[in-house]
Amino acid sequence: MNNIVSIIVPIYNSEKYLKRCIDSLINQTYPYIEILLINDGSIDNSEKICLEYQKKDSSVKYIKKVNTGVSDTRNFGINEASGNIICFVDSDDYIENDLVEKMLECMTKYEADLVYSTINNKALNNYYLYNKNKYIDVLKNNQITGYCWNKLYKKDIIIKNKIKFNKNIQVCEDLLFNIEYLQHTNKIAYCSYNLYHYMDNQSSIVNTKNFKKWSSYIEAYNIMLDFYKNLDKKTYHIFLY
Repeated sequence: MNNIVSIIVPIYNSEKYLKRCIDSLINQTYPYIEILLINDGSIDNSEKICLEYQKKDSSVKYIKKVNTGVSDTRNFGINEASGNIICFVDSDDYIENDLVEKMLECMTKYEADLVYSTINNKALNNYYLYNKNKYIDVLKNNQITGYCWNKLYKKDIIIKNKIKFNKNIQVCEDLLFNIEYLQHTNKIAYCSYNLYHYMDNQSSIVNTKNFKKWSSYIEAYNIMLDFYKNLDKKTYHIFLY
């Protein structure tokens, strides 16, 4: 049985970059994919663009919802996904046409529970395989990164362990998600190809300087500290993102 990969794309006022993003998804070399375009209450032309792609490509599924933020939208996408593998792509980014194929090949070859790839042609390390007890070696020095969008996840691990993005956190929500997910993995693999292209959007929440953003950072790190206090310190260590 072939793996079905569900690509979840949260969308909020993304008309400027959206076509480039979706084009990179519908042109994937791996055929067994579904593309979930989830409109989180956009007020620009994002909906019009999504409907055009849904009409011309059967792999595209468009869903419109009220604005609740990126974390809640990703959680919504996980529940809607029919695939057994989950991939997140931000609507202002784009990916190489063979991202799904290469990363899934890596996941299958090493029987990995998580696969992550190079971002913007910046090598993270070599093509290594890690077991659960050594995953801190992947995390330290920012080797794996806290992002959720250069990775493949197994949906059954997410559902079984009730892993969700914290909708009350504006930044570092993906880091918290990854930390929790990693507790339930046995093997992690790194795909050293340059597959994900991250765009530094100056209007994004990450680049917005305000009190709410920085208070969200503090809240996220407090959650992490509480989380690690309950772990076996011989196996797990605190790291800073």
